[in-house]
Amino acid sequence: MTIAPLVTSKSHSSIDRMLAVVFGVFAFTSLSMDWLTALNVNLKTSAYPLAKPIYDYALLADPLLIVNPPALQVMCGISAFIYGPFTIWLAWALWTGHRRIRIPAIIYASTIIYSMGVYFYIEFMGETPPTHLPIFLGATLPYLLFPMLLLWRMWSGGYWIDGPSA
Repeated sequence: MTIAPLVTSKSHSSIDRMLAVVFGVFAFTSLSMDWLTALNVNLKTSAYPLAKPIYDYALLADPLLIVNPPALQVMCGISAFIYGPFTIWLAWALWTGHRRIRIPAIIYASTIIYSMGVYFYIEFMGETPPTHLPIFLGATLPYLLFPMLLLWRMWSGGYWIDGPSA
């Protein structure tokens, strides 16, 4: 018995390609920015080209990045050195339809959703909440919503379980 696809393979391909692009951007941010927080780089004085824009964003909307508590350093270290490289593979697999990514993608999406829950708790319940909520949510919600979409996509049946429909 096979599970029937929920939507046509063409629209699945469109969803997969969109997710591949989004997770490619996530890989870029993990690999190019999160290591700064993980290694406690001073964003204000660093010569690294992306440090100043991150610092400006922190001043405007997310002062937790300036305070940079150890919990945030650990989360960003995991993002930079584990999730970043994995997300490159995820983006490639989504783009090419490499079905072996399904179980790792479910694990990845689940851990990202969990870590975003922890992150939002630290942000909103800590001593340095976001100062500009629309900008903060615009910058951070995609890191929650797209893993949710990925989780739904990998769990929904169709191509990723049964293969291409005939």
